[in-house]
Amino acid sequence: MSTILKLPLSSIEYYKWPNNCLVCGKTTNKKSKLNIEPKATYHIFYYRINYYNKIIFYPLCLKHKIFKGILKFLTLLSFIGILCFGFLSLNAFVDGYNINFSSLLLLILSISLLIVSRKYQPIKLKFNRNYPTSNFVPIIFRNDQYAKEFSKVNGFYDDQHFKGEI
Repeated sequence: MSTILKLPLSSIEYYKWPNNCLVCGKTTNKKSKLNIEPKATYHIFYYRINYYNKIIFYPLCLKHKIFKGILKFLTLLSFIGILCFGFLSLNAFVDGYNINFSSLLLLILSISLLIVSRKYQPIKLKFNRNYPTSNFVPIIFRNDQYAKEFSKVNGFYDDQHFKGEI
C-alpha cells in the first residue's frame, strides 16, 4: 500500500529526510530529486509547460536510483511509441489502409510501459485539482514504513498532514 502525506508548501524544501533508502530502507547518502511547484506555466495548444522552483531531494540507494533512471527511460520510450502509433495511424488513414496488428501491438506495449513506469516510482505527487490556491501538496510514499518514519522525524502527528493509505 501507499501512504499520502499533505505537506505545507511554504517549507517543503526544509524537511528532514531519514538517511534510509525510500524503497528498501538501506542506509544511504545518495539523493534523488522531485520537482514540486510550478514557477511559470505556459499553455501552448492545450499543452502545459511548467518551470519548477521548489525541488526536494530524497534519499535513494544506488540500486533504486538506477531503477528510477530506467523507469524514466521507459516513460520516454512509451511516449515515443505512442507518437509512432499516431504517425502510423495517420499514414494508414491518409493512404486508405487499415491499421495493422503491429501498430496496435506498439500502442498496447507503449501504454503498458507507461503504466508500469508510473506505478513503480518511489515517491510522486498526487494530482491536486486546486493546487494553485492550496497551501499543501499531497505526496505519495510507496513505502508505508518510510512515510511513518518521515512523519516522526518532522513531527507530523496530527491528521492535518497524514492522510493515510490509498
